[in-house]
Amino acid sequence: MKLPRALFPVGLGLCLALVRPVSAATDAIRIDEIGFACLSGNTAFVELVASASGQSFDAGLYLGVTNSVGDSTAFDLDFGTAAGSAWAPSRTWLVAGSQFAANTGITRDGPFGQLDMFGGTLTLFTLDAKSEPVVIDRFVWGSGPGLARAPFRGQSLQRVLGGFTVQSRPTPTPSTGIVPDSLRCDAYTPHTAWRIEELMAGCANGSKGVRFVEFVSTSSGVFDRNLLMVLRDAAGTVLSQ
Repeated sequence: MKLPRALFPVGLGLCLALVRPVSAATDAIRIDEIGFACLSGNTAFVELVASASGQSFDAGLYLGVTNSVGDSTAFDLDFGTAAGSAWAPSRTWLVAGSQFAANTGITRDGPFGQLDMFGGTLTLFTLDAKSEPVVIDRFVWGSGPGLARAPFRGQSLQRVLGGFTVQSRPTPTPSTGIVPDSLRCDAYTPHTAWRIEELMAGCANGSKGVRFVEFVSTSSGVFDRNLLMVLRDAAGTVLSQ
């Protein structure tokens, strides 16, 4: 399904959604761990957890995903036979990409799509009687000030007290409680052989209409989405990235 318009981000990390009262049966469900896809396939995952007692597998829960350019969609969590039953504290529910089971040997609880390495928003929400979104939890990542950066492929972001931290050994855990031995993600080696080959800051007449930066790779490698170009002025202030 498409995300309700009220959940679309405005810029990075700014949202229009008004947080309405949440049902007591879902108010303590949290996004607990987030994994991004490997180079070899879609192994992205999101682990949800009940952080307190009195929770239930509410069939009306959705997980919304917005990427860095504002494209949004939502996944109906559809808890199957667990729908309506009690969600015990610390029990997890795992949604993951199509290659997750083949990569880990662990069966996911539900399907999931892609996560944008450049930035995005995850929103756990339900709908009220008027089909208006009720936000339960939200996580925003990206390159903007104060935002968490997506980790290297094969790593994850794990919720800790006060925020999220990079987990070098992800522990995606489905409702069965079985943790995979490893994610078997492509070993990540930062491609450091990129060089600035040519640049043009402006024209002789003072015009800045023609400006460019050309990069070249000095060895074989990949177009690495973890690379970032930062532009600073003479005083060191970041102008763009």
